[in-house]
Amino acid sequence: MFRPTWSIRGHLIALVLVTILPLLLLLGQAMVLDTRQSRVVAEQGSRAVAETSAAAVGRFFEEAELALANIAARDPVRRLDAASCNALVSDLLGVLPRFANIFVADVEGFMACSALPEPPGGFEAVVDRAWFRGVLAEGVFQIGSPQIGRISARWVSVVAGPVFGPDGNLVGVVGGAVDLVGFQEVLVQQSLPRESVLTIDDLDGVVVARSLDPEAWVGRRLPSSGVDRDLLASAGGATRVAGAEGVERIWGFAAIPGTPWRAWAGIPVSAVYAPVRAAAVRKALLIALALLAVGSVAGLLYVRVARSLRHLVDETSRVAGGEGGHVKASGPVEVRQVAAQFNRTLEARSEAEAERSRSLDRYRSVLDHAVFGIMVSGADGRIREANPALARLIGVVSPAALKDRSVASLFQDPGQGVSIRAALERGGAVAGLPGTWVGGNGAPVPVRIHASVHQDAEGEVACEWIIEDLTERLVLESRMREAQKLEAVGRLAGGVAHDFNNLLTVITTTAHLLREDRSDDAEILETTGDILDAAARGAALTRQLLTFSRKQVIQPESLELNQVVDQLHGLLHRLMGDSMLLSVHLGPGTGRVEADRGQLEQVLLNLVLNARDASGPEGPVGVRTGRVRFDREETTDTGILAPGAYVELEVSDQGSGIPEAIRDQIFEPFFTTKPDGKGTGLGLATVYGIVAQAKGGISVASQPGEGTVFRVLLPSLDDPPPA
Repeated sequence: MFRPTWSIRGHLIALVLVTILPLLLLLGQAMVLDTRQSRVVAEQGSRAVAETSAAAVGRFFEEAELALANIAARDPVRRLDAASCNALVSDLLGVLPRFANIFVADVEGFMACSALPEPPGGFEAVVDRAWFRGVLAEGVFQIGSPQIGRISARWVSVVAGPVFGPDGNLVGVVGGAVDLVGFQEVLVQQSLPRESVLTIDDLDGVVVARSLDPEAWVGRRLPSSGVDRDLLASAGGATRVAGAEGVERIWGFAAIPGTPWRAWAGIPVSAVYAPVRAAAVRKALLIALALLAVGSVAGLLYVRVARSLRHLVDETSRVAGGEGGHVKASGPVEVRQVAAQFNRTLEARSEAEAERSRSLDRYRSVLDHAVFGIMVSGADGRIREANPALARLIGVVSPAALKDRSVASLFQDPGQGVSIRAALERGGAVAGLPGTWVGGNGAPVPVRIHASVHQDAEGEVACEWIIEDLTERLVLESRMREAQKLEAVGRLAGGVAHDFNNLLTVITTTAHLLREDRSDDAEILETTGDILDAAARGAALTRQLLTFSRKQVIQPESLELNQVVDQLHGLLHRLMGDSMLLSVHLGPGTGRVEADRGQLEQVLLNLVLNARDASGPEGPVGVRTGRVRFDREETTDTGILAPGAYVELEVSDQGSGIPEAIRDQIFEPFFTTKPDGKGTGLGLATVYGIVAQAKGGISVASQPGEGTVFRVLLPSLDDPPPA
């Protein structure tokens, strides 16, 4: 009867599989059941929280309507008595803290009274507001959509109701502007896992209140979540989708009675399934114990064959020690196969082959690890052998791709290759000849060529080539010249700025004295005012020149880059406008830098404004922070940075890019590609001066039609580079 011969490995693998596979199947089944149960519990819990929050918000609006109805019934309000009405609503605003303002408007939409004072430009009519028209049309309370209040200048939602005069006719509208940023306090705070969120939005998906980061979210429209429309149209439900910030949650929602709003409660999926994972870990530990038991059994099996293995080791040691003979072995088939293979290796090997192999290894190691490109060509001018450095220089996958390729085909100008070959035929060697080769993408590669002709071991003529890539060296030389040019321009700009400041001081002093002496002459006052305005603009220009030349007096301090960017987040959004997309990603643990806060903010603002102007009407523009470490000197577009840790600020756009022809000019003062009157040409020059003063550098990556990335590197205070 035929019985298969099993190896030691086969026996051990079979034993492990027979023991572990059933346990793994049981573990998987338990995880599936636990996952389903956890989701059901999370859906029920999130929906209950949403319903509780919806009820709380509904009660708030009931109380708000009662309060406003009580105000509407007051005699000064019914008579639209502005003085008495202003005093009344101002007093009531102090006891109704959730209102940003309380006001009364007449039927024409003009403000009759307001708890907040009249702004400098006067009250604007509210006749265009939907809630105002709704009250006039239906005579009942209305709730407005989230909007920026014209008087409070905050995100508010207006609760408005009718005001009836003494004769019973509708004479106006009473309104309360609910402060939406503080409105999240109304949300019912229950014991929820971390990263859970309570949100209230209207039927258009605009955020009304949010328990996490309300200042950033109130008034923003949530992106489409893909939730079924029929489910959204119902009074409540539960679903699983990713939220606006990309965190996947299980959401419960409920309609808020008496309002066109919904309440949402979201629990992170990671928190929902954490108990399931913990249980799986515990069960996995049990499986590990089982595996340990199986290993013990396998160890016992190994002991049974250990004697034959030890015998094999002793035999191979004896033969390797030079005693000669063959390895004798018994036991499992693998042991016998190893012994047989070892014997065949001994029979096939000779000392001469070993020495030749070692010599070839040394030669190959030198060839493979050389930093210069090395190749050998035959008398026919075709490559016989090349090293990896040459393959990288040409841009091919491996040295094998260069075999049998003509040396002349590597030159951008074939005539250059012919000239070098003629020089080799005349003198037998060339050294340090400049040349231009063709890279993998067709780009020219500047090189320095060393070559010599000799006869190889077989007597055939061969040429050995050593090729030095000059690309990086030429780039470094170009950047050094550019840095020296900018330094010279900076010194000139600083001197001009100081002299110009002295002239401005005389001009402004004279203008002030003239205004004091002729204060009753309107024409003189107007003229000197124009002079002072022009002097102020000149002073701003000199400050930018002094920044570029690094002569401006600064107040450096320890700053968290992430904190500076976060504090400017709102301003950046306003600068971008509603139509342009701005994405900000703050890397964790970015660290601190030593810089002047105002100058650091100016760097960010200048780069973002440049990215905005270079982008299309919708952007996008990206801002990213991070941390990077250089183990050696790093070359940037503005100089060389010492090794060490650096804090990184990156601003990117997807605009038209920077043409290669002007790349070397972008940091020069007064250089601009914008139309006349649209730029001073000092934005990037100022950024250059600030970064250089902080001992940092700037790298620019840009491709025509693909956008531009500005990368600012500043020394990290947490791990500064060596002085």
